[in-house]
Amino acid sequence: MSHHLSYLLFIYTHVLSVSSKVITCKLITFIQTFIICINQRSTSAMQYNVDKMNKRQFQSMLDDFSKKFRYKSKRSITYVNTMNNVIIQFNDIPSSVLATITSHRFYNIIQHLIRDLLIDWNLFYKLNPDETFLLRNCVLLLNRLVNTVEDVTVFTSWLLEPLFINAIANCMSNIDELLSKDKEKYNFKQLTHLLDLFRTYYQRLPSNLQNDDRFNRLFEATMDCLVSSRYDRAFRKLKPNAESMTTKEIFFLIKCPSFLSSNHGRIFSNSYLYINYLFFRYTIQYNNRTNIRNNDSTLCIYIR
Repeated sequence: MSHHLSYLLFIYTHVLSVSSKVITCKLITFIQTFIICINQRSTSAMQYNVDKMNKRQFQSMLDDFSKKFRYKSKRSITYVNTMNNVIIQFNDIPSSVLATITSHRFYNIIQHLIRDLLIDWNLFYKLNPDETFLLRNCVLLLNRLVNTVEDVTVFTSWLLEPLFINAIANCMSNIDELLSKDKEKYNFKQLTHLLDLFRTYYQRLPSNLQNDDRFNRLFEATMDCLVSSRYDRAFRKLKPNAESMTTKEIFFLIKCPSFLSSNHGRIFSNSYLYINYLFFRYTIQYNNRTNIRNNDSTLCIYIR
């Protein structure tokens, strides 16, 4: 039930962000969706007691759900609501159990859903609230997996799938347009979580696997973010003596530089010269203006 309450809060904040002319319609749609979600939770998905689940039961759950809820490229309202309910169940599973099975066709379904949702966001500059909530739940599950398992090499077979990487990278490369046309923060926030996921995954890989060419598109897209107008705008809008940073400032000024600096490949040497020049220029401006901290993270500009 706690996840449904979080969904209530999620939709409520979404409704407040839209025009008053459509609030009534949004509320009606939400109530219908919420009732469907509660009803679904009381049926098939609730046959599993996730609080007391062991590896054998988890395997059965993965097998069962991957058969019942196959991947569909065309997402109906019913399918989106059903998958939200299913993935909520997986996010309730204790991390110790989640870590026991790291490769399964159900994870490929999750990966395909994230990929398709990002493609649609990049094409149409928006997702409906249920799709955004599905994106959030899928990304949360992947983040839990990557941060729970010690040996992250077990994810390579499905996490580095080229179409998945391209979907993420294309959103990053098109970040100026996306943030200009999608005024809400929810989809962008999931993109920042995905970048965090890959940064964690990459940094925890053995050094001999970090030169995998499949990472190149992500690093290129990160550089696109760092030379975008949004990066420049984020830096210029830093407030002197601020105690926190916005989601956009954290993404452009902390997460992107951090991910790019972790690259151990050889193809970016020329690009680094230009990026480092930008970092150096902005670092001087930054040091002259303010000292901003975001919790335990201090704004860092990485120079090589």
